[in-house]
Amino acid sequence: GAAGSVGSNVTLNAPSIRVDSGAGGINGINLNGGDNSFGIGGNGGTLNIGTVGTPIPNDVIINQPVNATTGSNLLATGGDGGTVSVSSNGTVAVNSTIKVSESAAPRASNKGGNINVTSNKVSGTAISVSSSGQLLALLNGLAPGPGGSIKLTSAGGNVNVHGTVKADRGTVEVTNNAPTGFVNLSNATLHGAPDQAGPHGPNGPLAGRGRRVP
Repeated sequence: GAAGSVGSNVTLNAPSIRVDSGAGGINGINLNGGDNSFGIGGNGGTLNIGTVGTPIPNDVIINQPVNATTGSNLLATGGDGGTVSVSSNGTVAVNSTIKVSESAAPRASNKGGNINVTSNKVSGTAISVSSSGQLLALLNGLAPGPGGSIKLTSAGGNVNVHGTVKADRGTVEVTNNAPTGFVNLSNATLHGAPDQAGPHGPNGPLAGRGRRVP
């Protein structure tokens, strides 16, 4: 975008969505803010894959990077993180990186971004983050903050996280709203502010297996 401009606001609606380099896919999505070599980079953009009121009817597959972070800065930090939201009635599978804020120069953000992944599927796999999947709301120690948030919410289908879910100085919530809902954190890395990273159900915390990085 133009120098210091805010990243685009995009809503995608289709029977299914595939962010993939193959035929019929979207070969990556970049909604970063505009670069600014004279000051503060632009805020990250907003991506809605479906909405709460009109979710994607079938599966959403992320096999290529999705970026909605800040533009490059002249200063140490600048620009706020963006937002990526996914709402689906099918499985949401993340096999690549979704990044909404950055900790490293020259795109270091002032504030963390937000990632929201919601599946209304009540059986089978609702949300999957593979070992190659990364959900990132990064923020360094110089940024004024606050940190961002990452929320994974299932209506009852399984939530399987084997990759990295990281919200520096922010919150990570993995929720299954079914009383017997399953959350599997096998070999996962969750990183949020102290006491703000972990799996939850309608009756409180759920057991998970993986690493939590303070």
